[in-house]
Amino acid sequence: MTVGTRQYESVNSTTTTMSGNADLTLTAASDKLQIVDPGGSARNLDLVFVDSSETGVTTGFAEVYIQNEADADEGITIRDGNNSDNAIGVLDQNAGGWFRFVGGQWVSSTSGLN
Repeated sequence: MTVGTRQYESVNSTTTTMSGNADLTLTAASDKLQIVDPGGSARNLDLVFVDSSETGVTTGFAEVYIQNEADADEGITIRDGNNSDNAIGVLDQNAGGWFRFVGGQWVSSTSGLN
C-alpha cells in the first residue's frame, strides 16, 4: 500500500538506514509505513507530493507513518519538499508520527516515544 492510498487492509513498510549527507525523499509512490534509522547523525526527510513541472497539487490525499529507529540521540526533521523545505516536525530517537497531506498542505500528529 502506498502513501497515496486510503485503504487500511494492508500496509507495506520500508526500512531505511540513512548515510552520508543525502536527504531521504518520500513521494506518493512510497510505502505508507517508514522505519528510518538516521545512521549516526541528525537527518532530513523530505515529503514531495507536487510535480515540480506543475503548478497544482497532483496528490489530493496522502498519509505516511514515520518511525525514528535511531540507536542514539539522532533526530529526523520532516520537511515539505515542495515548499522551500519548510520543517513540518522533528522526530526524536524512538519517536514516530503520522503525516497527512490534505487539501494541498501537510498536517502532522506525532505520537511521541514508541
